[in-house]
This record gives sequence, C-alpha cells and structure tokens, in this order.
Amino acid sequence: AITLARTVLDNSKLVILDEPTKSFDSGTAQRVLKNLKEEYLQEKTLILITHTPSNLVLVDRIIIMDAGKIVKDGPREQIMAELSGKKA
Repeated sequence: AITLARTVLDNSKLVILDEPTKSFDSGTAQRVLKNLKEEYLQEKTLILITHTPSNLVLVDRIIIMDAGKIVKDGPREQIMAELSGKKA
C-alpha cells in the first residue's frame, strides 16, 4: 500500500505496478482499481505485472509472456476472449 501511495504521489507519465492489490482484501482491491482507473491513470502509460485477472480492468492491451518470450499480444477484450475460449 505504501509503494502504491508513493507511485500516485510521484505523478509520473509512466507507471509500473507489480501485483498492486496483492495485500488487499477483495473489497479494498476493487475500490483501489476503480480509483486508479477513473482518477489516476488517465493520460498515463501503465505497465502492469499481475496474476490477478481482475487487475486487467486497468489496461487496454495485454501482453502475455512465458519463459521470457511473448506468447500473446493484443487488445484486452481479444486476449481475454482467447483465454476463455470465446471469439472476440
């Protein structure tokens, strides 16, 4: 939470978040994600490292890597549909 607060206070155009809601309960995580998306991340570039699908609401594009190689890259809706077995 302290690292996330420092990131918000920095007000940089490039934001890197690594599992930003890992230590939060689900209700707090949802509120943090909503506030980040609606208030803080406008006009910013975000690099998000996560294993939590709910965090992906913050991004427009998903790049999935495996063993250091890109295995999927595209718009969030397309990649999420591919991963769930549906057509985008």
